[in-house]
Amino acid sequence: MALGQTTRITLEDYEQIILLPENQDRKLELFNGKIIEKMPTPLHSLILRHLLRALEALLVGHPLGELFIKTRQRLPDDPILGLIPDLAFVRAE
Repeated sequence: MALGQTTRITLEDYEQIILLPENQDRKLELFNGKIIEKMPTPLHSLILRHLLRALEALLVGHPLGELFIKTRQRLPDDPILGLIPDLAFVRAE
């Protein structure tokens, strides 16, 4: 399926598409049933670096959870969302 598709796809279909050789080096996400390609900018990277440093400093003294960088998130009961947030916080509990 091409990235410019007009029909919605499921997360299972998407997971097969991202395994294709031509997609191995691409940053693809599934949003509302459509595949989108992320294209970060230098400003984007700078903001992410500052956020990461500040949050890591906070978590050293307050172990409230874990930070994850560019890790695919699959939410329960959501077959059309497969995001790769730049930075995610997961509470300890």
